[in-house]
Amino acid sequence: MKRNTFLVSLLLCSALVCVTAKLAVLSPQSVASKFDREEGIDFRVIQFGQTHFGAHFVGNLVLANPIDACGPIRPFRKGEGNGRENLIAVVMSGGCQDSIKIRNVEQSGAKMILLINDNNILPQEHGSRQGYQNFNIPLVLIPREDGDKLLEYMQRNTDPNSESIFVTLNFPKDLKKKTVNLDFWFSATDKHGTHKFLEHLSEIIADFGDSFVFTPHYVTWTCATCRLQGYTKGDNPDCVSGGRYCSPDPDKEGPLTGKDVILEDLRQMCIWKLSKGLWWQYVTTFEKICKKEPNMRQCGTEILSAITILMQSQEITRCIEQSWVKDPKQSGAPIVEALNDNTLLKQEKDLQTQFDVTSFPMLYINYKPYDGKIGKVHKVYREICKELDSETPVCKKMLEKHHHRHSLWSYVKDILVVVLVTALLGSVVLMCYRRIGKREYKQLSMEANNMVSNYFAMEDKEELQT
Repeated sequence: MKRNTFLVSLLLCSALVCVTAKLAVLSPQSVASKFDREEGIDFRVIQFGQTHFGAHFVGNLVLANPIDACGPIRPFRKGEGNGRENLIAVVMSGGCQDSIKIRNVEQSGAKMILLINDNNILPQEHGSRQGYQNFNIPLVLIPREDGDKLLEYMQRNTDPNSESIFVTLNFPKDLKKKTVNLDFWFSATDKHGTHKFLEHLSEIIADFGDSFVFTPHYVTWTCATCRLQGYTKGDNPDCVSGGRYCSPDPDKEGPLTGKDVILEDLRQMCIWKLSKGLWWQYVTTFEKICKKEPNMRQCGTEILSAITILMQSQEITRCIEQSWVKDPKQSGAPIVEALNDNTLLKQEKDLQTQFDVTSFPMLYINYKPYDGKIGKVHKVYREICKELDSETPVCKKMLEKHHHRHSLWSYVKDILVVVLVTALLGSVVLMCYRRIGKREYKQLSMEANNMVSNYFAMEDKEELQT
């Protein structure tokens, strides 16, 4: 009976549902009748992990236990799934971060997470997607009212022999956005194409306008030995905060240390907090002038004094000072950069762990790592435009420009190929001609020598006869 219901439901999917980007309940009929067959359940696909763009996903619902999926999910009840491997875990929103829910659901063996929203309004963007790039299952968000209808049946029918809710989802072919998130991880002294990338990006960022959100991040490392010592020693020249935040020595035997890099990164963080426009102006100037200076921090201070007013400079200084954490055990003791923790550096370190950043510079486009070289900026822009709505004016302009450049290069390349082939053929013909000429010349020389030899031989014979 259940198998017949499954086949009928699958036929209904083929005939009615799969033409719309909706979630449809195919069985049991008592649940399917609560939803409009053509409208289905509206949902949002949040781009975590692998999303089945343009595909149909068929599976049956299983209730997560605990229902908020904030802890390890207990094994699903016996008989749930009825032989079908695609399990979709139904989870309630709230209680913990979505990243925790997704990790627990993925570890339970389910192939998707169906998250019931806390209200009936589905946002275009569901929260922050930072730190979600390592998950391999999709997340689908549905309204609270529709989710309650599903929960009513699932919580009432807990018998292992009861029929599971069988559903199908028709994923959209693509999820074009009007905005793209760019997260760039680098260091103040990085020399691997950072200058070129930031310079190009600063020139074009005005053209993109609100099309993408750019956020700079700064990479730090932790001293393993210092961790074992409880971050109580501040004698490492390449670290601050007792070794919580370190950076490689930028010039080895030179005057700069890793601590100088960390403190410069901290200053740039505060500039970004105060003014993004000021940050662009400062960083692009710093990249050109200060990286080769032996006193890098003093060079940065001079640039900052030249491009800011006194009030802005004071706010940046205050931001840096207030970011250091006072030791509660030593309330009256002064702040020591070598030992005290830092709130801004800690925030960046936590984000670095969520993004799984292990090298720099590193660019993330919509929280997915960009595998190409950041020095080839036009390829970066192409990747940005792949994520954007195709009607975005700046992307249309850039793609047309690239197409024109590509067409021109193709034309030039064709000419070069023709010239090269012609030259190669000419060289082959010339070599063959010279070889044939040498052969004929050698043959003629031999014949001439034979004739001369015969002539002298005849003369000698006549003389002897005489």
